[in-house]
Amino acid sequence: MNDKADTLETRMQALNARAATQRERFLGTLDVLRQQAHPARLKEHAGNRLLDRMLNALSRGRSAVTMHPARALGIAALAGAVLAHRPVLTLAAKAYRAGKRIALEKYQEYRMARGPEETHE
Repeated sequence: MNDKADTLETRMQALNARAATQRERFLGTLDVLRQQAHPARLKEHAGNRLLDRMLNALSRGRSAVTMHPARALGIAALAGAVLAHRPVLTLAAKAYRAGKRIALEKYQEYRMARGPEETHE
């Protein structure tokens, strides 16, 4: 019976040692997770990922522009027209009114310089 108790005691010691090793390993992993899941680190990581994606998009855009410059110019012109349609239309209306006023003044000057018009009967 003494032999059986030694075997059980040896197995318990081995199991306790294994449990202690696994506990230490788990706590080490938990510490690493705490450091990685810290809000400041997550914020930094998210910012870095966003910056990487933006830089990748810029490089892809540059390569697309160098491969298709006419298409890129057309897209840029269309985007500019869509974004600036109100100011452009307002500017065009002002230019039209100013041009109409100037043309009317020039016509009146011309009529005055020509003198009274004779009627042809």
